[in-house]
Amino acid sequence: MPSIIEGLNWQRIMEAGASGLGSSVAEEVIKGMFSNNNNTEQLLIQAVGEVCDRVKKIVDQAFIKEYVADCNSIASRLAAYPGSKDVTILQRIYDEGSNLVYRLRNFDTFESITTENYICTLHLMTVKALSEYKDKDKDFSGYKDTLKRLGREYADWCEPRSERLNDFARASVGDLQSSSLSVGVREGYFIKDISTFSDIPELYFSYMFSDEWYVSDETMWKVYSSEGLKLTDRSWYNLQQVVFYKVTLTEKGKSAREFLEAYNKAHTKATQFRNDFLNERLSTTNAMKESILSACKTWRNL
Repeated sequence: MPSIIEGLNWQRIMEAGASGLGSSVAEEVIKGMFSNNNNTEQLLIQAVGEVCDRVKKIVDQAFIKEYVADCNSIASRLAAYPGSKDVTILQRIYDEGSNLVYRLRNFDTFESITTENYICTLHLMTVKALSEYKDKDKDFSGYKDTLKRLGREYADWCEPRSERLNDFARASVGDLQSSSLSVGVREGYFIKDISTFSDIPELYFSYMFSDEWYVSDETMWKVYSSEGLKLTDRSWYNLQQVVFYKVTLTEKGKSAREFLEAYNKAHTKATQFRNDFLNERLSTTNAMKESILSACKTWRNL
C-alpha cells in the first residue's frame, strides 16, 4: 500500500536515509535524491512547503526566513556534487551542516523537526561521500568512524522527537464547541424564524472547532450543522412576533424524546466530523514519524 506521503521531496530524502546510507554508494544515492528537481536553489523550502500543504498548515515564515538560505545552500551544493566530484564541496557542507543541525535543536516546531531530519540525512550522506572519496594524497577513511558516531547521535536526538509531529497535529485541532458563528445559536442549537403562525419551525444543531493551522481567516473555523428537526408539537416552543415569528424552545421541548435523540445524533456526527479532520492530519504526521524511525534505525547501524 503506498505511503500517504509518497511523492513528497521530503519523503524521498528520508527514504535515502533509511536505505541508501546503509549500503549504496553515496554518489549514486545523491543523484537519486535530487533527480526529479531542477530548481536546486529551493530544495528545502519546497520540501517543507509540500509537507505543510499536505497537513493543511500555513508555513511558519519566521522560521523559513531564518534558516531557508542555509538549508537550501547545503541541499543545492550536495545535489551538485556528483557532477563536479569536488571534495571541497563535501568538506564545506560537513562543517556548515554540523553547525546547522545544532542550531535547529534550539527550536521545537513542526517546521524545525521536519527540517532537522532533512538536514541530518543530507549531512550523514555528505559524511558517507567523504568516507568513500579516493585521493592518493589524503586518506578520507577516518570519516567512516565519524559517520557511525553521527548516525547514533542523530538517531538519539531525532527518534524520540518524531512523536512531536503528532503532538503538534493534535494541538492544532480545537475542542468541539457550540457554534457561535451561526446567528441565534443557543445551547448548541438554533431555530429559524417562521413567517406565519401556522408554519412548522425547524431546529438545527450547530457545532464548530478551530483549526490552529488555518491558511486563511476564512478556514480557521470548521462548522457542522445537523439536519433540521421539525417541531411538530406546539407545546415544544413559544412564539414571539416581531417582524417574523421568533421561536424559542420550551422546557418540555428540551426534554422531548425527539429533541434528545436529534441532539445525540448531531453531537455524535459533529464529533466524528472533528475526529475525521484530525485523523486525516495525523495520517500524514504518523507516516512522517514512521519514515523518521526507519531512517534512525539505519543511522544507528552505520
